[in-house]
Amino acid sequence: MSSCDSRTMPIFPLGTPLLPSQLLPLQVFEPRYVNMFAESSLDRGDEFGVVLIERGNEVGGGEVRTNIGCTAAVLEIHREEDGKAALLSMGAERFRVDQWLPDDPYPLARITLHPDPAADRLTIEDLAAAGGEAKSTASLACELGGPPLPLDLEWSGDPATRLWQLCLLAPLGALDRHQLLCCPDPTARLSLLVELLSTQRVLLEARLQ
Repeated sequence: MSSCDSRTMPIFPLGTPLLPSQLLPLQVFEPRYVNMFAESSLDRGDEFGVVLIERGNEVGGGEVRTNIGCTAAVLEIHREEDGKAALLSMGAERFRVDQWLPDDPYPLARITLHPDPAADRLTIEDLAAAGGEAKSTASLACELGGPPLPLDLEWSGDPATRLWQLCLLAPLGALDRHQLLCCPDPTARLSLLVELLSTQRVLLEARLQ
C-alpha cells in the first residue's frame, strides 16, 4: 500500500454493509450526521465511509463497528432548511480502518484503501455457474416473500464488478455480505459466495416442504 491510499474520512455506521457498485439512499436526520452532510462538509462528488454495526443501534451512538468498510460516492444530495438531508450514493472501494478518531462532531477514522489484488483476475466465464445460482436462489427467495428481482439491472462486463453485483443479488443477510466484503481477493469471494448460496438454497427449500 502506498501512503496515498491512506486518508481521514467521515464514517457512517449502518446496520447493513455497503458493497462496491451498490446504490445507497440515505435519510439524514440525526444531529451528528446532519453535521457530516452539511454543505461545508460533504457535497456531490465527495466520499464518506460506511461500516457495519456489529452491536448497537444506528441512532444514538455508542455502537460497536467493524473495521472493514466501503467508501460511498455522493451522487445526489438534497438538504432541507433544518439541515436534514436526503442523498443517493454508490459503493466504491473497500477500506480498512486503521484508527478511530473522536466522534466529534461525527464519526471519523483514519483509513487505508484495501483494493483486491491486481493479479487475481477472474473472467466472466468463471462467474457463470455462480451467476445462475444467484439468480435462481433470488427467485426462490422472492417466491417465499423476499424482495423482487431487479428488472433493470445492467450487468457489468468487468468480472470484478459483476461479482459484486452477484453478491448484491444473492438473498443473504448483513453478516454474510460483510464476510464477502472482507474476502482477501475475488477468487476467495467467489468461493464463499457459492458456499453461502448453497446454504441459503437449502434453508429456502426447507420452507417449501
